Amino acid sequence: AGGGRALGRWAGLPGGAAPGVWGTVQLDRDAGRAAALADTVATLAFPADWVRAVSRDEASALAGLPLARGGVFFGQGMLVQPSELIPALLATAGVRVAPGCVARLARDAGGWRALDATGATLGQAAHVILANAFGARQVLAASDLLTPLPRVALMSALAGAVPLLPAAALGGGPRRAGG
Repeated sequence: AGGGRALGRWAGLPGGAAPGVWGTVQLDRDAGRAAALADTVATLAFPADWVRAVSRDEASALAGLPLARGGVFFGQGMLVQPSELIPALLATAGVRVAPGCVARLARDAGGWRALDATGATLGQAAHVILANAFGARQVLAASDLLTPLPRVALMSALAGAVPLLPAAALGGGPRRAGG
């Protein structure tokens, strides 16, 4: 749902700023997890046009290069160029950059205030979205908001990676999955 909303909002951005729907192949970590991932997709009955399990051969065909294992294919997976997208978003009417580091949130009559480590107000709004991954837990704890969120309190950090590869290393760079 989030990807579709982003695409809908960003589709009209100029030049290379708009994401392109290319499809995404997510590979299983190892052969032992292939059945579990396929079973999860089947059990949750996701629509096949959103995500479907793929064999090694199908994943290879979709990616256009030989792969060691299968996984899942997200047909609406997007290619986003952050170096183009971010400046375009920052140039959008109504967007204001307010550099700072939010240490905690405070509720008041107008909604929420975002405070830095010294207690200075960095900004205020009726609604706040914490989009700082594992750091959200620290902000919630410092704001005395973590106790009613036991699942967030149990959150653990996972390593993530976004590779930056030269196009030549991929035989011409990213391509539309299956095309």
